[in-house]
Amino acid sequence: MIRKVFVWFICLIAAAQTIMASDGDFKKTVCVIDFENNTFYEDADVIAATIDNYVMEELEKNCPGVIFLKMKKPSEGDGHHIAFSGRPVGANAVIRGTLTDIRGTKEALGFWFFESVVYYAEVHILIGIYDTETATKLFMASFEDEIEIDKHQFESLQSKSSSGDLPDVTESLRRLSEAISEEVCATIKDEPFKTYISGFNVNTVTVVSGGNAGLAEGVRLVICGAQESIKGNAGDVFYIQGSEIGEIEITSVSAESSEGKIISGYADAIDTCVKEKKEDCWLLPLW
Repeated sequence: MIRKVFVWFICLIAAAQTIMASDGDFKKTVCVIDFENNTFYEDADVIAATIDNYVMEELEKNCPGVIFLKMKKPSEGDGHHIAFSGRPVGANAVIRGTLTDIRGTKEALGFWFFESVVYYAEVHILIGIYDTETATKLFMASFEDEIEIDKHQFESLQSKSSSGDLPDVTESLRRLSEAISEEVCATIKDEPFKTYISGFNVNTVTVVSGGNAGLAEGVRLVICGAQESIKGNAGDVFYIQGSEIGEIEITSVSAESSEGKIISGYADAIDTCVKEKKEDCWLLPLW
């Protein structure tokens, strides 16, 4: 009886320590690609840049324990190139945001002599979150918001002129950025910490995350092996998670990188994913 209770208690402590390390010590990194203007309005470049700034402000305010880094869109814009662009900085995920449309709508209120028309500008934003390990989409959704405008601004939007007079949509952008950050934070919160190998030899491994991400001497990470690629129906390329092939213990840390000794298994490639070690523990019954 005493022995079983003791083992159960030790396992419970080990599990608690693992949870604390996972949720409290490691800081996941997420790259945010500069928002794109995918409308035909030339002046909408300014709106795309504005929502970009607002989203970054909201993310940094509302997502504790996450490091957000700005980056340019990679030269090849398909999903797996976007996802892999985050590996050199040890990112868990890459966010791509696009301003897809600004359109005019109207709503008739009242009837007969009492009828009036209210005009709106709708702003549409598409957000994709790509996993750097598998190139799968962790999240993909369109966000939209509207703001009341006058008839002249509505007609300008309806004209579809690339140099049309765009309305002030600042209020919509603020609301959109809040909604986007809420979804991003919820998505990233559920992801386990991971980073990537930048160099290795027979005995040691260098990873691209360091003290800023919460790594410290004595931390253990597992090395994942080669990944098999698969092609989706739309031609997108995805990667199956590699199986565990080794384990390292961090021995030295700088702000943005760490070195560890290989304590089991091996490392076989640069850009290989390493993840936080999950301690296995079977909780014994108390009787």
